[in-house]
Amino acid sequence: MSTALAADVKNPGKSVAEQVVPSTGKQKTPHARTTPLKPSTETLQVSSARVRTHGAEQAITRDTLNKFVSGTSPLQVLGQTTPGVNFGSDDAFGLDTYANALYVRGFNESQIGFTLDGIPLGEQRYQVWNGLSIDQAQIQENISGMTLSQGAGALETPSAQTLGGAIAFTTSNPADKAGGRIGQTFGSYNMFRTFARVDSGVLNSTGTKFYAAYARTAQNLWKGYGDQDDQQVNFKLVQPIKDIGSITAVFDYSNFTQYAYMGLTKSMWEKLGRNTTYLKPNYALAKEYAAGVHSGTIPPGLQGITSSELGDFAYDAARVQRNYLSAVTGNFQIFPNVNMNTVAYAQVSSGNYDGTNPFLTSPTSGVPMALGSGHIGVRRIGFTHGYKIKAGNNLISTGLWYENDSFSYPMRLYEDGIDAAHASKSGLLASQATTWFNDAFSTNTFQFYLQDTYHIRPHMTFTAGFRSLLQDTHGGTSIDNSASLSAWNVEGSKNPLALSCSV
Repeated sequence: MSTALAADVKNPGKSVAEQVVPSTGKQKTPHARTTPLKPSTETLQVSSARVRTHGAEQAITRDTLNKFVSGTSPLQVLGQTTPGVNFGSDDAFGLDTYANALYVRGFNESQIGFTLDGIPLGEQRYQVWNGLSIDQAQIQENISGMTLSQGAGALETPSAQTLGGAIAFTTSNPADKAGGRIGQTFGSYNMFRTFARVDSGVLNSTGTKFYAAYARTAQNLWKGYGDQDDQQVNFKLVQPIKDIGSITAVFDYSNFTQYAYMGLTKSMWEKLGRNTTYLKPNYALAKEYAAGVHSGTIPPGLQGITSSELGDFAYDAARVQRNYLSAVTGNFQIFPNVNMNTVAYAQVSSGNYDGTNPFLTSPTSGVPMALGSGHIGVRRIGFTHGYKIKAGNNLISTGLWYENDSFSYPMRLYEDGIDAAHASKSGLLASQATTWFNDAFSTNTFQFYLQDTYHIRPHMTFTAGFRSLLQDTHGGTSIDNSASLSAWNVEGSKNPLALSCSV
């Protein structure tokens, strides 16, 4: 079970953690006596503990996260601790979105709503166009907890894909006392992870406080050539506003640089083994296999696989992604029974998603392969605004969400040389490339919701409401040079980024 409530029978309305004497900070002992018992006196002490769930919602606390290796993806923690959730990845931390897969009762990550402190995160997939992965948005040690709704996503969740539930991540607040934390982890395949956080403590009479944190995770691939090097920075400032609420500002930065693992079909796994992967640094063998792709000839040692599977034996695949996420949140108790919450946020992401394409041809060198790189750009800006109104036994929730999302996907081609391939993860420039095509879209999303939760009994509620969602997308292919790129053999190629991945 994901949550536990221990209650004393003398005070069943409070948990044990709540039964603390504020003036001393010591645990109350409800049955302690100050006078000695008579020899003939008998005493009976009764205590009880109860673990219960709250409908279809599970909560994962910081205590649970601490049981995993520092830096483990929160999605991997969910998969290991929560019934109905399955998560798979090709790396130990679960940070590689190129191969990650999350399922909640059969729904995948494109059908689940995700939020971080109320900020919409969109989908949690590779090359996501409408959001940001939680692993890139927040350092794991700064997450204080997360909740999973396995039923239909809550109406107030700002998401356009909440068919299969909603996952909400919550970050910790800055500590009241100045201090810091440092963590260092080492592991196999030259893995190391460094984490550092500094808390300012309360700075003035108004209660201003903040923290700044940095994390770096680096490791070699457990098969084949390459490494993964991910760096993140989190900053959070909290400013209380008297006794009516607070304003919170956050800024998150991440730089993910990763080589990818090659995806294997079941047939390739059975015939060639699980350690089969991309060919780098054997450039000569990569050219030989690519020549086989063009001629339809299966090289020696690969008998039994298809021509299409031979095309998966690319030289390499990698990605470089940089993300900037900022938000300002205001939470106020404007009346004794009315709470207001507003979140304004912005995200800018850019990156190169690279993959050798053995179906292409480098025109100058004549090498039967080339690098295809999607130089993806994402810009999101939006806000949420909501109210919670307590009226008798009714809790009324209402609010709206607006977001504008601009997405661009220029596909560029880079030649391979006779003796040397392209330089992966090197900040490839548009001036060095030939543009194949460019797709660009702009999407406006507007959502309004109204919900009433009626408390029939202390542990029995009835909820009814509705949500209205409107999306408008315009754009398309602004550039398509396919007709003039016959020397690159683009007609016989497949998208270099469409290579499948498996664990």
